[in-house]
Amino acid sequence: MALPIDIFSYYNYREFLRDYYDARKARDRNFSYRWFAMRAGFNSSGLYSSIVQGKVNLTENTTPKFAKAMKLTAREEEYFGLMIDFTHAKTAEARQEVFDKMLKIMPRRMQKALANQREYYTHWHYTAVHQALATLNVGDRFEEIAAFIEPQISIADARKAVGLLADLKLIKKNSSGYWKTTTPGLLGGAEVGVDLIRQYQAEMMRLAIGALDRFPKEHRHISTTTVSISSEGKERILKKLSDVQKEIFEIVRSDTGEDQVWQFNLQFFPMTKQPEEK
Repeated sequence: MALPIDIFSYYNYREFLRDYYDARKARDRNFSYRWFAMRAGFNSSGLYSSIVQGKVNLTENTTPKFAKAMKLTAREEEYFGLMIDFTHAKTAEARQEVFDKMLKIMPRRMQKALANQREYYTHWHYTAVHQALATLNVGDRFEEIAAFIEPQISIADARKAVGLLADLKLIKKNSSGYWKTTTPGLLGGAEVGVDLIRQYQAEMMRLAIGALDRFPKEHRHISTTTVSISSEGKERILKKLSDVQKEIFEIVRSDTGEDQVWQFNLQFFPMTKQPEEK
């Protein structure tokens, strides 16, 4: 019996097990935690829910039993094992290493989609063009798109950006033949790659440096402050910055009549060695 959901669409095994249970339950009313426990060959009917909730982890002993009960193919079982390693990884670098292995056994259609998603973060102007198309009324007049971006990009870069965004289904042509955004954008994650996210953030910071010369003070907001604080004060500031970011995103979400694109950067980082955690 085929799986009720696509295992290759998941990276976190707890999320997969949660959705697997819901899908099996919807397909078979007799399916339950007790039924699964009996099929897997372990005594506790509460083990499944405890694993989904993160109270306990799948182990080398229990993983094969779960794979057998779900009737995973050899390829699916290999991917399931990698999902467990991915979920348990302690660092972003470790997760990326596991994800690279997961990528190799994903279906080709997913490999292509993820390759396009990684490409999206290789150059700053992809996100700029994506947001610009929410304000412009252009079809394939790439020269207008290129001229609208600041700093200006080449017509070839504008054409390539539109092609990538269309492949990612982030834009599509409306009834008037204009390219328009379909979603706010992509969210960065382990599937994108730690290296690319850092590169993307560094590019945006370099743009901020250039903005000091490109725009007069009244058309930008860039401020710097160096402070000495306690560990408790640091946490309060981090919380406040997070709240401000949410408020700004709410303004963006509810805004209408967009006619320009801005970049929002927020940095707060240590300039001294950090005290040992108590």
